[in-house]
Amino acid sequence: MEQGIITDRTTLLIFCCCLATGKYTRNEEFNLYSSCDNASTVLFVYLDFKKEGTFMDLKAYFENTKGLGILSTADSDGKVDAAVYARPHFMEDGTLAFIMRDRLTHHNLQSNPHAAYLFKEEAPGYKGLRLFMTKVREEQDAKLLESLRRRQYINEKDEAKFVVFFKINKKLPLIGSGGK
Repeated sequence: MEQGIITDRTTLLIFCCCLATGKYTRNEEFNLYSSCDNASTVLFVYLDFKKEGTFMDLKAYFENTKGLGILSTADSDGKVDAAVYARPHFMEDGTLAFIMRDRLTHHNLQSNPHAAYLFKEEAPGYKGLRLFMTKVREEQDAKLLESLRRRQYINEKDEAKFVVFFKINKKLPLIGSGGK
């Protein structure tokens, strides 16, 4: 089995084994293309990060769009919380990060790693996105936290702060199912 190759054009090529027949398929959400040969040996997967709706497009969207963000979490018993959060930070490893204090949202993520981020654009109508995510890790690195901060507060309390990282599982428009 060959190993994956990452080119300088941020195109990811992955080769792996499969047990399927040979047809190209496309995953609309992440522009994932795959094919299998009829000998049931090689699966070719092609993920182009430059295509619309991908990680790089999301990063540009959030850098250039103002609006209101709501991060929703639930505890292990299913009790839901929703809190206003700033736009996410997009990390080089393909994760999203939020800075959070040790409050209910952070507490919920300790027992249930799933979260949803709803973003409504600052514009007439109902434009925006919903991101369904899973927590992958968190850090209390003060240098990282300071490098990510977009604002400084004058009378900020000295509370524990965390940088919490998520992978995106699903992206949908603010209204509707995203079907075409």
